[in-house]
Amino acid sequence: MLRLTVKHISWVVLLNILIKPVWLLVENMAHNVVGHHEWGQYTALLSFAFLFITLSDMGINQYSTKTLASQPELIKQYFPNLLSFKVLLTIIYPILMIGAGWLWGFRDQELLFLGLLSLVHGANLLLQFLRANFQALQKFTIDGWASITDKVLLVSLVVVLLLTNIDVEKFILARILSIGITVIVFYIIIIRLYGIWKPNWNMQVISKVLKASFSFALITVLYSIHDKVDQVMLEKLAGEVETSLYAGAYRWLDAVSMFLWLTLT
Repeated sequence: MLRLTVKHISWVVLLNILIKPVWLLVENMAHNVVGHHEWGQYTALLSFAFLFITLSDMGINQYSTKTLASQPELIKQYFPNLLSFKVLLTIIYPILMIGAGWLWGFRDQELLFLGLLSLVHGANLLLQFLRANFQALQKFTIDGWASITDKVLLVSLVVVLLLTNIDVEKFILARILSIGITVIVFYIIIIRLYGIWKPNWNMQVISKVLKASFSFALITVLYSIHDKVDQVMLEKLAGEVETSLYAGAYRWLDAVSMFLWLTLT
């Protein structure tokens, strides 16, 4: 069992070592081309949306992984109901964030970008929900591919933009397209593995999960605030250029810590 676990972890780490450093460099190039003012605005909006990211998950992903790992027979009951609820959260979350952004002081194009970036966060957590099912049922090879597919697509799209014409709006749209395609692909894989489960809405099941996942939702709140509040406050206090410079340095710190999370989870 230990040997199998090490094998699967090694596979996931290898896949991420192959693609994520490439993404780090490509994102750095995009940052340089776009410029500090626009990138600082993008960073502040991305971080602001991340502060409230628990609204698009409610701790469901971590709870699903833990529960289905010990009771895999529950997947037929949980997946259709939680998928419906997760899709609803993914739709509502950007709307709530636009309202929160307006209260914070964002206006016009900033609110549009905030809504789009919130959609990126929500879709990413929808992908994490699909991955939770792979992880719980020990489909680690599929999970490994799921962990890098969006980055492979995003690197390809951004490289094309760098060779033609790139700006923040196109960069955000590239992120939406890459994560959207990835969610669809791995949802199809789940259907191929386990059959077609129609989305369901059993409020009793959903309420039970939400109560049980509250502690995970709280952890997400603490983590998101700890990780991103500095970039939101920096943009408010010092401006976009300083936020962009800070984000450029933080990118490398985040890249190193990423490899710890690969095995910790």
